[in-house]
Amino acid sequence: VQRLACLGITGTSKTTATATLNVLAGLKPLEYTVAERAASQFFTIETDEDLRARLSWHLTLTVLKGKTKHRSSVEVANDLADWANLPAWGIQSKIPVSEIEHPAIEANLVGTDEDTQEDSALDTDPQPDRLELYTDASKTKDGPVGIAVVRKQDNIWTTVCERKLPSLNTVFRGELLAIEAALDYAEERVRNEYAIVVKTDSKSGLMAIKDRTNRDSTVARIRRKIREITEPGRDVRLQWVRGHEGIEGNEAADAAAKTAAREGRISEDIYISKQVFKSHFRKEVLKCWQAEWKTGSTGRFTYEIFPEVDTQLKFQGYSTYDTKLLYRAASGHFPVNAFLNKIHRSPTDQCPFCYLRETTTHLMLKCPRFQWMRHRHKALHPFGDAGPTVEEHPTLRKMFTDPGLISLSLDILRTRIDTTKPWAD
Repeated sequence: VQRLACLGITGTSKTTATATLNVLAGLKPLEYTVAERAASQFFTIETDEDLRARLSWHLTLTVLKGKTKHRSSVEVANDLADWANLPAWGIQSKIPVSEIEHPAIEANLVGTDEDTQEDSALDTDPQPDRLELYTDASKTKDGPVGIAVVRKQDNIWTTVCERKLPSLNTVFRGELLAIEAALDYAEERVRNEYAIVVKTDSKSGLMAIKDRTNRDSTVARIRRKIREITEPGRDVRLQWVRGHEGIEGNEAADAAAKTAAREGRISEDIYISKQVFKSHFRKEVLKCWQAEWKTGSTGRFTYEIFPEVDTQLKFQGYSTYDTKLLYRAASGHFPVNAFLNKIHRSPTDQCPFCYLRETTTHLMLKCPRFQWMRHRHKALHPFGDAGPTVEEHPTLRKMFTDPGLISLSLDILRTRIDTTKPWAD
C-alpha cells in the first residue's frame, strides 16, 4: 500500500526500490509508523491484557526484532524501554473526558493573576497572615529538569522542596510539578487560617491550569489539590511573576532548581508525559530507519545523494513535470542509455555524444555536450566566464540539494529527455 503511494508522489519508475521511494517521498517505512502507534497505546493501556498482548507481538516483531514466543507484556515493556532509552516506570496519559470538572466549578477552583504582577511580589518581607511560596524549573542542555520550591524564613530563603526529573521531561512539565509540590507542602504544614500564595514565572502553566478542558493528568491533580485545600475555607492563589527581574523569591527558586538539575537524584516516581514519549520514540524510530538506510543493499545511488533520512519531500516548489524528472534522476532511473539498456529498451549503454557509458552521473557531471551549461551557470560562475569559480566540479549531491544547482540539473535533464525516444515503465 505504501509503495503505491510513494510511486504516486514521486512519479518515478516502478522498478525503483521501496527503500529509495520511502526516502525520496519522506515517508517512514510503514512498519515503523505502526510501531509508533502501537508503542504509544502499549504504554498507556493497562487494563486490556489481550490488546497489550497483540501490541507486544507487533512491537517485538518490528522494532525489537525478536522472537514472539513466551514473551509477557512486562518483558516487552522493559525491552522497549531499553531500546528507546526510556524510563521503565511508565508513561503518563490524559485523564478521561468524564473526569473533566463541570464549568460551574471553574470560578471557585483557582484564582490566578497571570496578566498582572502584584506590587507585593517585589516586597521581600512575607505577610504574617499568608504563606508565600516561589516555584521554578530549570533544564540543563540535553539533560534532566530540576524543580524547586522556596519560602522565606527568618529573612533567609529556604528550599522546602527540590526534585530532579528524568531528562525526557520538559521545563513546562517541571513548572507544573513545582506548583503541585508547593501545594502539597502548603497543605501539610500550614494552619487553616493562613492564605496560600504560590508564585511562578510560568504563564503557560497558569493558563493550562485555568483551562477547564485541559486533560493533562498533572494539571488535573493540581486542580483537584486546590479544590481540596479550599474546602475547609483556606484561600489559595496562584500568581504570575516576571522571571529574571530581580525578585528575590524568584531568583532563589531559579538557583535552587538549577542546583537540583545538576546535583539532585532523579525521582523515579515521575512519569513522562505521553506527548514527550511520542516525540522521543519518533526520534528513536528515525535513528532505526537511518541505520537501515545506511546499511541497506538497495538504493545506493540515491544514498550518495540523500544519506540522511527525514520526513520531508525532497523536491518542492517545482512543476509536476520538473519534479518527476528530478525524482527519476535521483533514484537512478532516469532514461539514460545505461538504464534503458538494463531494462532492454536500448541496444547500447553508450552515450550518443561521447560514446562513454551513459549513467546519470555521467550525464549530470561529465558529458561534454552539457559542458557549456555547467561552464556558464551562475551558481558555478557567479562573476561570469572570466571570474573565479565557486566549484569547478560540483558533486552529484549538490546537483540535487543546492537550490542554485537544481535549475542547472533541470536544464540538463530537459535537454536530454527531448532526445530520448518515447519510453514507458
